[in-house]
Amino acid sequence: MRGGCGYNCNQMTHTTHTNRSENMDTNTNANTPADMIFTMGLPAAGKSYTSSRMFPNHTAIDPDAVKEAHPDYNPKNPAPLHAWSKEVTERQFNAALADGTGSYVIDGTGTNAEKMVRKMTAAAAAGFTVTLLYVKCTMATSLKRNAARERVVPEHIIRSKALDVATAFELVAPYAENVRIVNND
Repeated sequence: MRGGCGYNCNQMTHTTHTNRSENMDTNTNANTPADMIFTMGLPAAGKSYTSSRMFPNHTAIDPDAVKEAHPDYNPKNPAPLHAWSKEVTERQFNAALADGTGSYVIDGTGTNAEKMVRKMTAAAAAGFTVTLLYVKCTMATSLKRNAARERVVPEHIIRSKALDVATAFELVAPYAENVRIVNND
């Protein structure tokens, strides 16, 4: 049966889940010896919060957490550490791939579909079960939450990502074995 997301999704309470395996068993835990959960959604959608609740035993590979650990971190202006945090998390991701075991959450907006597909494909090739966790909220909700938190993302970046995230989801979702959508407005 086709769900509202167009990917054979089964509706659950505020969550849509798809398992692309042949037998279509619902793998709600996604807690295999080697699995990677890739997040996507607007800034301030609640990706880190949601993934930490859904996958509490997974190691987070999160550029924002890396930034926050830097001695020069300024939550009102995190941009100067953006490239550095991406490099650090890229090394963490590559180390996880090389190890080939463990449970990880790869935190990000997912709006760069080409990069996300590359990472998801590499994870699957390394033997990881790949799950896509799309935490959805409206742009208005994202802007409101962003304004209320200490670490801010410039409004023009949120507006730009809002134009791309749904299309990126459509491009990326076929590369995941499991797809989970959480409506977090």
